[in-house]
Amino acid sequence: MKKYVVLTFGLVLFLSATTAVEAKSWQAEIQEERTKLREEIRNKIATASPASLRQQIWEGLHRRFPFLLPAGINRLAIKEISSTTLPAEIKVVKDDQSITLKISGKTIILRKFGGKSSLAELHVGDIVTARGTWVDETKAVLDTRVLRDLSIQKRYGTFWGKIKSISSETKTFVLETAGRGEQRVFVGSETKIVSRNQTVLTFSDLVIGHRVRVTGLWDSTLKTIEEVKTIKDWSLPPKPTLTPTPVK
Repeated sequence: MKKYVVLTFGLVLFLSATTAVEAKSWQAEIQEERTKLREEIRNKIATASPASLRQQIWEGLHRRFPFLLPAGINRLAIKEISSTTLPAEIKVVKDDQSITLKISGKTIILRKFGGKSSLAELHVGDIVTARGTWVDETKAVLDTRVLRDLSIQKRYGTFWGKIKSISSETKTFVLETAGRGEQRVFVGSETKIVSRNQTVLTFSDLVIGHRVRVTGLWDSTLKTIEEVKTIKDWSLPPKPTLTPTPVK
């Protein structure tokens, strides 16, 4: 009986050792294949041109994620807009072929810098990029998922500069910035104007030459800042707080 137990135990040890050796060999083969694949990819990247490499990456992503990278058009001018309300159709032309972009309530419309836009902001002549699904193989009608108007160059931001001129009639002033030149700032009824210690000011407290910080919607084409949320005047001293004289 003991003899059979010893033989069985020896057989188990032998099979375990054989399995371990095979596992190590299998892992070594996998590692070798990975090394070869990495080397092949490095060689392709080193020899491929930038344009060819971008095209290969784009095609690979499109094959793996067809719904994340749908079809569409790039940088075409709007020729016609059927309506200012949804649903609507936008006509563009590519290689003498008319293409219709179907715009619905599910379409996301963006400005150039990614800010939310609307159908009312689009105009004939604007350059647009669209992504969606072609209705048929003719690629004449695109059910548009995302439309970006590259001509609407607006984004919210904060701008520093000095006041160059002021117009009390239009309630605007020209802000002279270091990096973007002169920008016209439109002050609205909801604009909050404060001094450097957060004392509330009015439009009449602003003076030419003062250094201010403006936060609002910047239009890089028109060089304007609208929908201004805050203006902080760093040159204006805080207004003195009147302290009542104690009664003796």
